[in-house]
Amino acid sequence: MSAAEPTIEQAKPPEKAVRLCPEKELGDDLLELAAEDDLSLIRNGNLQFWCIGDFCGTFLHQAPVGNWYVELHGDARTFEEYKRSCTAILTAFWDAQKPEIITTTVARTAKAQVFMTSLGFSTMGELFMASGDQLIMGWRKCH
Repeated sequence: MSAAEPTIEQAKPPEKAVRLCPEKELGDDLLELAAEDDLSLIRNGNLQFWCIGDFCGTFLHQAPVGNWYVELHGDARTFEEYKRSCTAILTAFWDAQKPEIITTTVARTAKAQVFMTSLGFSTMGELFMASGDQLIMGWRKCH
């Protein structure tokens, strides 16, 4: 490696997550086909997509006002990469939308709970369902 090549530690700083606008990405006709029942939610801003690299956060505004439900998707080579990308998505969304809380549900297992806690989520409650018990977890940006 030459002196001019950056090391892993010197590589570019993490990028900021950005909001995807399906209307711009797909156009109205394709969006109508792809979104189906979610079209009005997308158009009024109650369903949003935020991404960084190969990671995406799907945010759905829910009752009560200020509560946004998130599903995080992506592949990573390491846990640190996953954590960095998810945190960037959550933080960018938080800074733009100013929610009271971001919630999600995960399988009621110790592994899922530890994993989500490592991303900054805390357990708020449980859902007992025939398909499998779920933990309700919440996230707030630390100020």
